[in-house]
Amino acid sequence: MARMPGRPPSLTCAACGAATEPGARFCGQCGAALVSEGQADVLPWEGSTNLRPSLRSAERRHLTVMFSDMAGSSAFAERLDPEDLREVIRAFQDACIRAIARFDGSAAKFMGDGVLAHFGYPRAHEDDAERAVRAGLTVVEEVAGLTLQGSVRLDVRVGIATGLVVVGETVGEGEQVVIGETPNLAARLQGIAEMNAVVIAESTRRLLGGRFDLEDLGRQFLKGMASPVPCWRVLGEHASESRFEARQARRATRLFGRDREVDLLMDCWARTLSDGGRTVLLSGEAGIGKSRVVEALRQKIGDAPHTRIQCQCSPHHANSPLYPVIAQVERAAGFAHDDTADIKLDKLERLLRQSSSDLDLAAPLLATLLSLPFDGRYPALELTSSDQKQRTLSALIDHLVGLAKQRPVLFVLEDAHWIDPTTHELFARTIDQLQRWPVLLIVTLRPGFDLFPDATPSHLTALTLDRLEQGDVVAMIDSLTGGKALPANVRDEIVAKTDGVPLFVEELTKAVLGSGLVEEAANRYVLRGPQAPLAIPETLHDSLLARLDHLGLAREIAQLSAVIGREFSFELLDAVAPMHGAALGDGLAQLARAGLILARGAPPKTTYVFKHALVQDAAYESLLRSTRRQLHGRIARAITQLTPQIAETQPELLAYHYGQAGLVDDAVAFGLKAGRSAARRSANEEAITHCTRALELLGTKPAGTERDRQELELLVALGVPTFAARGYMSADVERIYERARGLCDDVTDTPHRFTVLRGQWNSAFMRKPLALSQNLGAELLALANAQDDDTRRALACRAHGCSLFFRGEFALAWQRFREAVDLWPFGKARAEFLVYGEDSSVLCRAYGSWLLWFLGYPEESDTWIGRALADAQALAQPFISAMTLGLASALHVHRGEVLQALERADASWTLSTRHGFPQWTAYAQMCRGWARVALGEADAGSAEMEQGWAAWQALGSQLATVHATVRLAEACAKTARIAAGLDWLEVAEEHARTFQECFLEAELHRIRGELLLGREAPLEAEACLRRSMEIARHQKAKSLELRAAMVLAQHWQRQGRRQEAYDLFAPIFGWFTQGFDTPDLQKARALLDDLRQA
Repeated sequence: MARMPGRPPSLTCAACGAATEPGARFCGQCGAALVSEGQADVLPWEGSTNLRPSLRSAERRHLTVMFSDMAGSSAFAERLDPEDLREVIRAFQDACIRAIARFDGSAAKFMGDGVLAHFGYPRAHEDDAERAVRAGLTVVEEVAGLTLQGSVRLDVRVGIATGLVVVGETVGEGEQVVIGETPNLAARLQGIAEMNAVVIAESTRRLLGGRFDLEDLGRQFLKGMASPVPCWRVLGEHASESRFEARQARRATRLFGRDREVDLLMDCWARTLSDGGRTVLLSGEAGIGKSRVVEALRQKIGDAPHTRIQCQCSPHHANSPLYPVIAQVERAAGFAHDDTADIKLDKLERLLRQSSSDLDLAAPLLATLLSLPFDGRYPALELTSSDQKQRTLSALIDHLVGLAKQRPVLFVLEDAHWIDPTTHELFARTIDQLQRWPVLLIVTLRPGFDLFPDATPSHLTALTLDRLEQGDVVAMIDSLTGGKALPANVRDEIVAKTDGVPLFVEELTKAVLGSGLVEEAANRYVLRGPQAPLAIPETLHDSLLARLDHLGLAREIAQLSAVIGREFSFELLDAVAPMHGAALGDGLAQLARAGLILARGAPPKTTYVFKHALVQDAAYESLLRSTRRQLHGRIARAITQLTPQIAETQPELLAYHYGQAGLVDDAVAFGLKAGRSAARRSANEEAITHCTRALELLGTKPAGTERDRQELELLVALGVPTFAARGYMSADVERIYERARGLCDDVTDTPHRFTVLRGQWNSAFMRKPLALSQNLGAELLALANAQDDDTRRALACRAHGCSLFFRGEFALAWQRFREAVDLWPFGKARAEFLVYGEDSSVLCRAYGSWLLWFLGYPEESDTWIGRALADAQALAQPFISAMTLGLASALHVHRGEVLQALERADASWTLSTRHGFPQWTAYAQMCRGWARVALGEADAGSAEMEQGWAAWQALGSQLATVHATVRLAEACAKTARIAAGLDWLEVAEEHARTFQECFLEAELHRIRGELLLGREAPLEAEACLRRSMEIARHQKAKSLELRAAMVLAQHWQRQGRRQEAYDLFAPIFGWFTQGFDTPDLQKARALLDDLRQA
C-alpha cells in the first residue's frame, strides 16, 4: 500500500524487527534508536538478531549457583493444613529472597520448598562466589530466626557450585532458565548437607581464598555424578585484617617492578617520624598490586617500634556505618566468637588503656558501637543520636591520638572506594589532626573515587600504580614457574593478554600451569600438544564481567566490538552493529569513560582498542557460540566491502573471521593466502600457524577430491616455513610430505608431485640412511626429465648430488653439482624459494666448495664459496643466508682456517638466532666451538661443540653425525684427551656404517691415527694413517690424502726414517698446482723442506 502524501515513512526496528509508527525515533517494542534508509547497515540484518540493543538474549556465563532446600517439608505436609503449609513455604522463600537480594544475587527458580539462585548474572561482581557463600550463611540465619505459628521450626540445607552455564532465556511467566552442570551439582551438594549447613564445590572453594573457615568433607558420591566430588562445609567467615590477607591462601608471589613506589612510601614513613603525620593516596585499578605495595612497606619497617592499624572497607557493607572501624576494633581487642559480653568488655577496656583513653567516656561509646550491653558497668548514655555519633567519632580519634603519642602509627585504609559515609566522615576529621602526630595514613582506592571532594589536605601525597613493564611481567612469570621457562609463545601470550596487571599475570600463569597445556621437562616446560588459546582463569571471570555488566547498552556494544578484535574502527563497528548514530557513539563514549576502551583519531576515522585483552575475552566469551558465528560472518563480509585491500594486506584477518563463522572454504582460502604471504616475509612461525589453522578447519569438511586438493595446497605451503623454523630434519617435515605424497596418489592431476617428492627428499636426507635419499634423488631426476623442466632438473641434481657427496661418491657428486649450477635460472630464484625453500645454485656452490677443496683445488673452492655468499646476499632471504654462512664456516673448519671459521659461524649464528632457524643455530655452534678449541679455549670450545651437537640431534637429524663426531674427536686430539677422542670416533664409525655417511671416512682414520700416536701405539696408528690415505685416493680427495700423509711422514721423521718420509710425501705434495697459501699446503711445504735438508 502506498503511504499517504506528507506522512513520514514507518520503519522496521533493526534490533528486534518490530514495525513502528510513522515518524517515530525509537522502537516502541524494544526502545532502540530507529535508523532511516540513509543510515542503514552496510550489511542489513536478516530477520531477528541475538544481539539487540536493549534486550538481552541468552549468554554463556561463569556463575555461582546456590540451591536452598527447606528440610522436612514432607513431614510438614502431613502435619499442617495446606493453607498453613503455604504460609510456611512462603516464609521460607521470603527468607531466602532477602538473603539473596542482600548480596545482589538473583532468585532464578522456585521449586516448591526449594529456591535456585545465581550470583554473577545479570550483573557480575568481582566476588560473586564470596557473595553466594555469604548469602548461604545468611539463609541459614534467616530461616533459623523465623517465627511461625504452631511452634514450627524450619531447617535448611544449602549447596553452592560454580561453573559455566547458559543463562538469560526465560520460559513461562518470566522464569529464567540456567542450563549446565553447575545447577545440578549445587542441588546434589544441598542433598548431602547436614541441617542448617552450607556445602560448597571445589570450583567455589578455589575462588574464596582464605575468606572462610572450611571443613573438608572429602570426596562424596553424588547422585548422577560418575565420579566422587570434593566437597567442603562452610563453618563461617575467617578473621583477617584485609582482603589481601584473605587472598594469600592462593597467592604467594613476591613483588615485582615496585621498588620506586615502596621507596617513596618509606620516605613518607621517615618524614612521618621526623615531621609529623602524612596521608598517602595509593590508587590503581583492580589487581594492580596496591595491597602488595603496602605489605612491602610493612616488611621494610619490620620490627621497628610502631603500631599498625588496618581498616578494610567492604562492598557488602558500603552502607553499614563504621563497618571497617568496628571490625578493626574487634580484631585489635582480640574478640573471640565464644566470648561473653563481659569478657569482650574486659578486652575492650584493655585496648583503650593502651591509648590512655578515659574509660568512663570512651568505653560506653565504643561498647554501644560494638553492640555490647554494659548493664550498669558504665553510666547510661543519655544523648541524642547525633550527639552520640559525634562523641563516638571523637572517642575513636582520641584513641588514635593516644596510640600515636606513645609510638608511631601506620594506619592503612584499604579499598576506600567502598567506604561507608560515616567512616568517610571519621577519616575526614582524622586527617585534619594527623599533622601533629606521627601517623602515616595510607589509603588504597581505585581510580574514579574522590576521597576529598571539597579540599585536598596539604600534607597529602598521591601515588598512582601503573602497569608493570614487560621485563617485570616476564620476571613474575619466571618466579611463578619456579624458574622453569615456559614455551616462548605461551609466555608471550601471557604477557600480551595480561597487559602488565600483576593479578592477571599471576592468575593466568597459574591457570596455564594447572591446565595440562604444558608439562615439566628437566629445567623447562614444554607443550603437551598443539597450543590452544589461553582461557580466562576462573578466578578472574567475575571481576572482568563486573566491569561490563553495569553499562547497559554499552555492554552489548562491547560484546560486538570484542568479536571484531582488540582493536576496531568506528566505521567497521557501525557497519555491523544493529544500532547507529548517536546510540552507537554514546555507547562507545560510555565504554571510554568506564576505562574499558581507548579512542584514537578523530571521527569518523576513530579507532578504538580494548584497554585490557582479558576484558575483551570476557565480553566475547559471554556470547553464545551461535551469536558469535553470526557476527563473525557479518564482520568478514563488511571488511571485504569496506576495505577490500585487506584481502591482500591482512588475509589472516578474513581467515579468522570466516573460520569463526564456520564458513570453511572462505577461511581455508584466506588462510592459505595468509600462509604464503607470511612465508614471503620469512615470518615462518606465522606461516605455520596460518596453514595449520586452515588444515584444522578443512578437517571439518566431508572427505572428497576437492578437500584432498585443498589439503595438498596447504601442505605444500606449510612445508617450506616448517623446515625453515624447525629444521629439515624435523619430524613435522617428514609428516607433512608423507601425507602430501599420499594425497598426490589420490589427486592424480596435481602439479605438485615434484614439489612434494623434493620435500620428502629433504626430510629423508636428514633423517634416513643416505641410500634412501639417493634413490629419491634419482627418482626426482627422472621426474624432472620426464617433465622437461630445467629448474626441476637443477633441484633434482642438487638433491642427488648431496646424497652422493655425503656417501663419499665425489666424482658423480661433482657432476651433479655442476649440472645444477648450469641449469638453475638465477633470475627466477626468488619465486622458486617460496616453493622449494632454497636456491639450488647457491647450495651447490657451497657444497661444491667443500668438494673442490677435498679434490685438491683450494683456489677454485674459494671462488665457489665466494659466489655462493654473494648470491645468497643478493637474494636477501635470511634462511638462505644463514645456511650459506654456516656451510662456509664448515668449509673453513675442513680447511683448518680458524679465524675465517669463527667469523662465518658468528654471522650464521646471529642470523639464525634472530630469525629462528634452530638447525643453523646448532650448526654454527659446532663450527664456532671447533674454532675456539683451535684458538686455545679448549674447555669452552669443546663445551660449545657438544652443546651444538646435542641441539642438532634434538631436532631429529641423523645426517652430519660423522661430521660432528669427527671434529669433536679432532678437538680432543688437540687437547690430548685421547680416550674421549677415540670414543667419539667409535660413534662416527658406527654411524658411517649404518647411515652410509662416508665423506669424512679418510679424516676419521687420520684422527684415530693421531690419537693412537698420542697413546704410543705406533703400529696401530700407522695402519690407520695408511687406511686414511687409501680411502682418500679412492675418493680422489687429494687434500685429505695430503693431510694423512703429512701425519705419517712426521711420524717417520721422528723415528729417523726421513728418506721414507720424503719418498712418501713429495709426490703427493707435488700433485698440487694451487692454494699454496692455505694452512695445510704451507705446513706441507715446510715439512718437505725440512725433509730435503735432512
